[in-house]
Amino acid sequence: MMLVCPKPTMHLHKFRQSNRMYVADLSQCLVLEIDDIVWEILDLCPSFSSEEIVEKLGKKHDTELVVAALDSLATMEQQGLLFSNFENRSPALETETPQKLKILVLQRSPYATDITLAAGGVSVAHHNLIKSLEVYASLDVVGDRDERFNESVQGIRFQVNDKSALLKLMANNYDGVLLETHQDNGFLSLLHCINAPFMVPIHSARGHNSSCINRGLLWYAAMRPFDAFLVPTNSVRDLYGRFVSDKNMFHVIPWGVDHNKFRPLDKQEAKNEVAKMLNAPQIASSPVVGFFSRFQPEIAKRLPEVYFLMTAPTLNIYAHQQLPPNLICAPQQPREQLARLINAFDVYCFPSMVGEETFGLALLEAMACGVPPVVPRLDGLPEVVGDAGLIVPALAYEHEIGSFAGTVSPDVMADAVNTLLTDEKARLALGQK
Repeated sequence: MMLVCPKPTMHLHKFRQSNRMYVADLSQCLVLEIDDIVWEILDLCPSFSSEEIVEKLGKKHDTELVVAALDSLATMEQQGLLFSNFENRSPALETETPQKLKILVLQRSPYATDITLAAGGVSVAHHNLIKSLEVYASLDVVGDRDERFNESVQGIRFQVNDKSALLKLMANNYDGVLLETHQDNGFLSLLHCINAPFMVPIHSARGHNSSCINRGLLWYAAMRPFDAFLVPTNSVRDLYGRFVSDKNMFHVIPWGVDHNKFRPLDKQEAKNEVAKMLNAPQIASSPVVGFFSRFQPEIAKRLPEVYFLMTAPTLNIYAHQQLPPNLICAPQQPREQLARLINAFDVYCFPSMVGEETFGLALLEAMACGVPPVVPRLDGLPEVVGDAGLIVPALAYEHEIGSFAGTVSPDVMADAVNTLLTDEKARLALGQK
C-alpha cells in the first residue's frame, strides 16, 4: 500500500553528509537514512497526490522503484515514523464526537490481545472494561506503533523512555488516564507529566511475597488528590486501610459478566454435551462438581461417589501426584465454551487461598449460569457470593506465605459441597439468586 499524499512535512528536515542523505523527524528526535527517490518524494508530497508523484518521478526513475519507495514510507507511517497516524489524525473524526471523553490507556499487553484461552480474570476484566469504554469514550491505547483500530480506539507508539512520544502525550489534553494494573510501576513517572486524573486498578491486593501491596503503596505515595484507585471489592479497600490515611481514594467498582454468554442452560443437555466432548459418559448421569484453575483434589478424595470436573492451564504440583479416579481433568477450554461447561456443574467449588483473590471472575460467571458456589471466607469472595452460595470458615494468615493468604480445610469444603448435592431444593434456590 502506497503512502497517501499529500502529507505535511514541516516537522521533517532533510540534510546530506558526505555522499549520504538523511531525514530528521524533529517531532520524534529521530534520524533516518534515505535514498534519492525518497528525498524527492519528500519534496513533492506536501503538494501532490501519490499518483501525481508517481507520474512526475516516473519520468526520471523506474516507476516500480517510485512505487516501492512510497510503499516503504507507508510502512514507516504504520510504525509511527515520519508520518505518524496519531499525529495526523483526521480532524473530521475528532469533531464528529465532541461529547466523548478522551482517555489514555496505559498497558503492556497489546490492545488486540486474544483472550480466547485467558485463564486469569484480570486480563478478561480489563479487556471487557476497555470494550465497554469504547462506547462512551475515545481511547488512546499505548503500544508498539501508531494504528487505528476502530472509530473509538487509536493505538499510539509509546515507551516510557521515549521523550518525543511523552511530549505528544502531554499535549493531548486527556480527560483521564486508565492503567491496566497497579503492578506496572513503570508508568509512575507519568503522574508528574500528564495533568489528568489517573485511575489505577488493583486487581490483586496481596501475593508474591508482599510485592503486590508494596506496588500499590508506591502509587498511593505518588498520587495527587484527584487520582483514584479502582478496586473490585471492599476487602481491597479495607486491606489498604491498614496502611494508608485516606481510604476515600479507593473506589469499589465490581466486575461484571456478559449475561448473553453466561446464563443458565438446560443442565441435562449441558451434561450430555460435555460427557460426549470429554468421552466421559459418567458425567451425564452423576452429580458433578466443578473446579476452575483453583482446585484441591483432596476434596474429591473425600467424596468418591461424586465426579469432579476440572479445567486449568496447569496442574502445578498435582502433576506429580496420583489424582483420585473421580477427578476428571478437561483440557483448557476456549471462553466461548465455558458457559456450556459451567452449566454441566451441579455445584461450583472454589477453594482458593491465594492473595490475588480479590474478586473471582470465574466465580461470578458460575453464579450467572445458575450454579451455586462453595467458597472460603477469604478477602473478596464472600462479597461476591453474598447469599447465593455457601461460605465456609477459613484461616487467613496475618502475613502471607509466598502468594498464599490462608488455608481452608478440605473436610469443611467437602461437607459444604455434599450439603448442596444432597439438598436439591436448597441448591436450586441458591442457583436462582
